[in-house]
Amino acid sequence: MKIYRERDTMVIYHIAAVKLRYISVITYVIAISFTLFMNSCNEDTNPPLGTGENPSIIEINMQEKWSIHATQPYKIEVKVEDPQGRNDIAVVQFSVYDSDISIYSDSLYDDGAFYHQKDGDVVAGDGIFTNRFLPEQICTTDIGGTFVFKFIASDRAGNNSKVAEKVIVFSANYAPHILHISAPDSHPWSISQVVVQIAVADSNGIDDVVHAFFESKEITSGLTKFEEFLYNDGDLDTHGDALAGDSLFSAKLDSTFGVAKKGAYDLLFFAQDSYGEKNILVPSHRITVENAAPLFKSINVPSSIHRPETDYNRVLMSVEVADAQGLADIDSVYFYSLRPDSTWANNGIPLLLVDNGLQFDPGNPIIETGDEEAGDGKYSFSLIVESDFELGTYTFFIYIRDKAGNLVGPQSRQITIIEA
Repeated sequence: MKIYRERDTMVIYHIAAVKLRYISVITYVIAISFTLFMNSCNEDTNPPLGTGENPSIIEINMQEKWSIHATQPYKIEVKVEDPQGRNDIAVVQFSVYDSDISIYSDSLYDDGAFYHQKDGDVVAGDGIFTNRFLPEQICTTDIGGTFVFKFIASDRAGNNSKVAEKVIVFSANYAPHILHISAPDSHPWSISQVVVQIAVADSNGIDDVVHAFFESKEITSGLTKFEEFLYNDGDLDTHGDALAGDSLFSAKLDSTFGVAKKGAYDLLFFAQDSYGEKNILVPSHRITVENAAPLFKSINVPSSIHRPETDYNRVLMSVEVADAQGLADIDSVYFYSLRPDSTWANNGIPLLLVDNGLQFDPGNPIIETGDEEAGDGKYSFSLIVESDFELGTYTFFIYIRDKAGNLVGPQSRQITIIEA
């Protein structure tokens, strides 16, 4: 009885093993079939990349002078194209040569700083390969020198671009210093122009300063934005600079400086030399900016519009505005409409007028409303009366808002819809 059970068990195990092998074979066949099916699909939707087509280095962007004392890394950007597309580009490598001797090698990446978080790349897959390096990584002496950077791009098939070169100077340099600021404490809207000026010093001479500029920082929000370059060109009329090539950099601010500004701001000043280095200490000057509210120059609306028996009747409404800071300070011109039954049209949502110069299109009348000329300060809206509109008097309440938050209005106008 025991022997029979052992044999029975062995038979069961044998049958189980056969079934497992059978299942494994079936699984393998299914897997192979699925793989062949997917490959056949890929042949249609993703044809294989061509071979023998080399990538090309189109452009190299990097600072041509590197300061050996710099504490911030310099960025290298290389733009690459490939006949099979950007996805075919595998890597961009470079080597640095002192005469004929290679002293440093590394790679650039097009990963959006995802895999290499310090490479400085902005957009992954755009064909611009990037990395950042401290000068001390490449030049290990205090003397500096002139080095040749040699770049080569490779695709996934192993094809290489032609070598592209860039000559870079490494030397001792110190960032510029801003010695003095001359700026008003306020910018009244009624004053057409004021001059802002800084005095700059540089260890390599004032000619080494290639840019000077300033930014504004709103005190309440901390928002900072670029404002304007300062010039050392002797153009007194345009820039307020009296003498070219001295240490004074100037900018003339007109009323447009007040666009979208109102209240206290800190002006932050910068000078940048040919090594790309900026002043370490950033001086600031607080200024109060006035912003005058916009004005209505004219409002043209019809006193009455006939209601058609069929289709629609169209009349153009226009509002001309002005602003002491210029038309760029206008944020919006809009109106609310009150029906004859004292309910608000458009569910009480304001209707915008536009200054875009687009011809009338009945399929898109809100944007393509028939405005005559873009940017002339005349804002337009097509009043469209259809055959089922309610007869009676409609009251329009018109407003102007500027980018500094000034609100003007309402100016009211009435339009009566009458029978044709």
